[in-house]
Amino acid sequence: MLQETLSVFDCGGDPLTTTEVAEELGLGRRSTYERLERLADEDCIETKKAGANARVWWQPRVEDRESRTGAWRGSDGSPIKDERELLYRTTREIAEADTFREGLRGAIRDVCQKTEWEYGEVWLPVDDSGIRRIDVDYYEEEFAEFAALSEGYTFDKDEGLPGRVWATGEFEWAYDVEEGTTEEYPRRNAALATGLESALGVPIVADDETVAVLMFGMSETREVDEQLVDVVSSVATDLGHLVLRRRAEQTIERERDLIERILEASPVGIQVLDDEGEITRMNERVREILEIPADRADQYTPDDRAVYDGDGNPVDPEEHPFARALETGQPVFDWEAVVELPEAGQRWLSVNAAPVLDDDGNVERVVTTGEDITHHKRQTKRLQRQRDDVESELDEIFTRVDDAFYAVDEQFRFTYVNERAEELLQHPETELLGRSVWEVFPEATETPAYEAFHTALEEQRQTEYEVFYEPLDFWVEARVYPSESGLSVYFRDITERKEREQGLKRYETIVETVEDAIYVVDEDGYYTFVNEELASFFDCASADVVGSHTSEYIDEETVSIGQRAGQRLRESDRDSVTIEVELTEGFEEPRVFETTFTLLPESDPGERVGVARDVTHRKRRERALRDRVRQQEAVTELGKRALKDLDLDGLMSETVDLVADTLDTDYCKILDLDAEADALLLRQGVGWDDGIVGSATVSAVAADSQAAFTLDTGQPVVVEDLSTEARFSGPDLLTEHDVRSGISVIIGPTDNPWGILGTHDREQREFTEHDANFVQSVANILSTAINRHRHEQELIRRRQQLSALNDLNDAVREITDAVIDRSSREEIESIVCDHLTDVGG
Repeated sequence: MLQETLSVFDCGGDPLTTTEVAEELGLGRRSTYERLERLADEDCIETKKAGANARVWWQPRVEDRESRTGAWRGSDGSPIKDERELLYRTTREIAEADTFREGLRGAIRDVCQKTEWEYGEVWLPVDDSGIRRIDVDYYEEEFAEFAALSEGYTFDKDEGLPGRVWATGEFEWAYDVEEGTTEEYPRRNAALATGLESALGVPIVADDETVAVLMFGMSETREVDEQLVDVVSSVATDLGHLVLRRRAEQTIERERDLIERILEASPVGIQVLDDEGEITRMNERVREILEIPADRADQYTPDDRAVYDGDGNPVDPEEHPFARALETGQPVFDWEAVVELPEAGQRWLSVNAAPVLDDDGNVERVVTTGEDITHHKRQTKRLQRQRDDVESELDEIFTRVDDAFYAVDEQFRFTYVNERAEELLQHPETELLGRSVWEVFPEATETPAYEAFHTALEEQRQTEYEVFYEPLDFWVEARVYPSESGLSVYFRDITERKEREQGLKRYETIVETVEDAIYVVDEDGYYTFVNEELASFFDCASADVVGSHTSEYIDEETVSIGQRAGQRLRESDRDSVTIEVELTEGFEEPRVFETTFTLLPESDPGERVGVARDVTHRKRRERALRDRVRQQEAVTELGKRALKDLDLDGLMSETVDLVADTLDTDYCKILDLDAEADALLLRQGVGWDDGIVGSATVSAVAADSQAAFTLDTGQPVVVEDLSTEARFSGPDLLTEHDVRSGISVIIGPTDNPWGILGTHDREQREFTEHDANFVQSVANILSTAINRHRHEQELIRRRQQLSALNDLNDAVREITDAVIDRSSREEIESIVCDHLTDVGG
């Protein structure tokens, strides 16, 4: 992908803009920009800003790169071509390597091919104390034996040439291996045997840590060649940079993944625009809010949607928050506007825009966030309407009813009492004027009224209080205002309101203590009330649910079912509707809820209250009971069939169909045990491949056979997932039919079994104890039928024997009668032979 992008540039050619590269590759501008950034990060190309909002990219000439890295020169100061090419080649290959091993393999090969080193290998630390040779090497054919001997070799620190280089972090040159000892060079003898006489070990260092050691050898002795050491050390340095780069890339990749996850998980829409005002990234929430199709996301621009301000005036893209932030370098907060959607709808958005500046203080990117506040606006409008209605109603009330009012002087003596106050205080004005409030109502000194009066008078500010005044037997709500001559007190009887509030509190207490979930939904599908029981279904607090749309917690199909039921309720005379739905979203396993709701008679149109109850366990019990009844009926019917029919194979054929149908499994089988052959014959079955019933066999003793395991344990065997089964692996008969689960039981007594009855399914399933008992019951019926068949056969055989004995007795009597009057032996023998011939048929 990056190589394809790099091929667009001519080495040392003219700079290209992002748009020009995108057109050449046939890609979107955003994807192209990301590729170019990666190539620039890896020093494959260079870039700079051009003008206010543009950027250009180019690939520098090889000479430019060498001028930055330095050129290797000979003793006369002239460039050494091979070494220069080696450095350039390895630098480029290391820069383009996707993995550290790939960079190592290319570097070893290039060094050996471009220098006099004939053998190269790589050593990596395996723990804090050991370094091991890995399978990254390069060598001439004559050194293959040494390479094979070295494979998997491990040295401790300071052991051998690789161990010493690893320990010191410095290169080591062995100019004559033969002069060394096996203690210095443990592979000395093997090296000399293959002709290696000089060696060089160079560390690869990253962050002051030796991460690998390069070891080279040649077939001649040579004193230290500083220039050759420098070349190899430069390659090692580039490899160290590769390690650092890969570490940095991994860190950046993790950060990018984290940012990507944050972007996609964010409940608000987020998008990033470059310094030219083009979108380079947007999250899924933006596409949802603006209804941008997935296949149009790359081509979307800010002017694709018409935008209007709060007064309905069109807003040009140049006036959008991102454009203002791009122009001024200042953030924009809480900008509200209406966006027109493709399907003729509209959506209110609250937008923030923040510029991202480069080192020079220029705007490099702009990050914008957009939050869908349509629901908030709708609620605000609704609350405003309700407030206006309430204010209108209160205005009408206040025109009809005046508050009770009285005035007192600085000594709290009554100076004025209106008619309504006379009624509530139960004293005429003539009895109150000139007297102290505390004198007429001494119990009031122990109420909040006493403090409210003194605070208002001393601090000259309004105070309020609310209290139940027992002597007058009503709840008082009062507002106390300071005046030049004392205090003005407006109060009212709020007893009825308090009783309603107490009633509401009792209602709320009841609602919160009942086990059923209770909720109220408006005509647009938004929750206006939920109790904690309902909120617990969604694993959150009730306050978090109120104001949310039902589709945030319930799938669209269920929401639609509730809306249709509510519509039927509004169009009929029924008081309530009950529906039953199965929910899967947000639960570990499907849950069934029974909901009964009715319309609120004095609420906004369409508002309905519902009571939901989790009936999952009840439904499971009902389903289990139905299954048990069905299984019992199947067992009963099969028992009747077994008593009537002596056709054993016909009964078995009917049995496998019945078991598979009752348990809704893919396969069912009856295996006939041949004890002498230690095998089980597939005598009858359903669901199996054509042609194997009557011929396929399963081992009765093999460890991988479920049937053999059943015979061995003598108990029903239930398998939920054959792929994870630890007791046996499953014979070919099961694995070749993709069997995942099943039940197998013994037919007949455990000490003298006739065979196995098994049923299996291709899906992973949880079979109940009742399922296993059902299969065992069917096996018991088969066992009884088999025994009955055997007894019938034995009875027939004995009857035939008895008939033959009777015939023989008759023949003996006839022979006896016939030979009594015969005198010669020849006559007697002739008669006996004739009669025996008649008996024999």
